[in-house]
Amino acid sequence: MAITKLITGSITDETITSAKIDNGAITNAKINASAGISISKTVFTGAQPTISALSISQKDPDVSSNVTITGTNFESIPIVQFLNTTTGARITSATVTYTSSTSITAVFPASQTAGIYKVIVENPTSLSVISTATLINSNAPNWVTNASLGSVEEGDTVNIQLLAYDDDSSAVSSYSLQSGSLPSGVTLSGDSTVGALTGTAPTVAADTAYNFTVRATDNESQTTDKAFSLTVADYNIGNSLMFNSADTAYLDRTPSASNRDLYTISLWAKRGNLNTGARQVMFGVGNPGTNSQVGFEIRFDSSVGDGKLRVTDYVAGVGDYTVLITNAVFRDPSAWYHIVFAYDSAQATNSDRAKLYVNGTQITSFSSETYPSQNQDSAVNSTTKHLIGNLDGDGYDFDGYLAEINFIDGTALSPSSFCTASRSGC
Repeated sequence: MAITKLITGSITDETITSAKIDNGAITNAKINASAGISISKTVFTGAQPTISALSISQKDPDVSSNVTITGTNFESIPIVQFLNTTTGARITSATVTYTSSTSITAVFPASQTAGIYKVIVENPTSLSVISTATLINSNAPNWVTNASLGSVEEGDTVNIQLLAYDDDSSAVSSYSLQSGSLPSGVTLSGDSTVGALTGTAPTVAADTAYNFTVRATDNESQTTDKAFSLTVADYNIGNSLMFNSADTAYLDRTPSASNRDLYTISLWAKRGNLNTGARQVMFGVGNPGTNSQVGFEIRFDSSVGDGKLRVTDYVAGVGDYTVLITNAVFRDPSAWYHIVFAYDSAQATNSDRAKLYVNGTQITSFSSETYPSQNQDSAVNSTTKHLIGNLDGDGYDFDGYLAEINFIDGTALSPSSFCTASRSGC
């Protein structure tokens, strides 16, 4: 019987090399999953593409845009997709133009969801790349608030809203001051969907315009700047009455007998001609300089232009029982003066029986001061002619503006009863 010799053998490790395998000869069905095969030996051929730049970084979502993609190893003709980095949705470009292995152009279509996108390029060999650069499919914020924010008066509370919208009609995410300056005491709160100018308007010597620029930033980090203006108005008295001393005009009334030992007079005055007449009377009763039974005046002394403020109260048989003449002078024709005289003769302390205030501050320094005796009746509220703008008979006409003249019968008040604490003059 013949003996057959069986010879077995094995392939020595590393005998078969990549160089001995034809390109494309190895498929997934022929190899173990753990085998390490060079990509050139599989059905995938070609070089990995790269992306180095995009021609635009932002586009209007309402129109289509050409995006030129610069890179390497592009093949004719690749598939180009735009990847929404928030939702993961992909938009495939319907038109791709192959220029060279380093440049292609794809159309980003209109009416796509606003957001931030990356670009995917896939060659016909199925090798692909995703860009690190992004493209914003969104418009910059649109401002709603008008450039002119109007005006606020000094001392007023400021609460002004600034509003801008993203192109998806949602409010933007933040606001910031870029240039210019806000009024002192006013700040911009811009860390929410509504920007807010809040605070208290500062005191100003004249109407003052503040110009500044605010930036609105949306959730795609797009920004739009807008210049605004806000005026802080010097406090002004409305509905004033103008007195021209040359016209000798005045207002008068004769009241019925009433309370003469407790009252308050409040008025606003703005001076005109400072040197007209010996004195300029704002509020008068009768005439202290004649033989009338009573007389009272609140006036500026103007014979030498000193501008001191004087209050005189006269009763026949008693004489000038109240005389207050300030050391301070009031000679600014551009300023409003808030003058308050409070009379309460029942007070135990004589200086508490007659109090004079100017612009919210009690005057305590006088070149001459005489206070009434306790429970002394005043000329005010007697059955004598009461006048606004001069004295009875002698003229002494006031020149300037008077406004908000108030007489309070039966109460001695402070300036705060006639205006708010934030006002100059309170």
